[in-house]
This record gives sequence, structure tokens and C-alpha cells, in this order.
Amino acid sequence: MAVDAFRKYLDMYGMQEAHALLAKVVEIATRHITDMDILARFSADEFILCLSGAKGAEATAKLEKIR
Repeated sequence: MAVDAFRKYLDMYGMQEAHALLAKVVEIATRHITDMDILARFSADEFILCLSGAKGAEATAKLEKIR
């Protein structure tokens, strides 16, 4: 998962607000995943989400809720 326009947001609002935005992304994502799923930050604006046991439509539905 990538946070679109993160660099632009960072430039406009600064590091503190950019970190708050990333924290909000994590908060939203964790509301829609299980304890068996893994969410990890990969880079400045990207996350890896491993949906344990989710296949096809179920995985797509979870990702849509997060988006």
C-alpha cells in the first residue's frame, strides 16, 4: 500500500503532520485486519500488508475498506 502524494503532503505541512498522517493510515488499516494479518512500514510512504488466509474477493474487500 502506498500513501499517494505523501511527499507533497510532507512538503506542505511538515514532518510532524506527515507522521500524524501515517499514524492515521495505520489506525484505519488496523481496524480492518485481523490479529493474524501483518502490517509493516516498508518505506517513507509505503506499507506491506499480509492478509493471512485472505483470498481473491475477501482480500480485495479488505483493501477497499482501508482505501
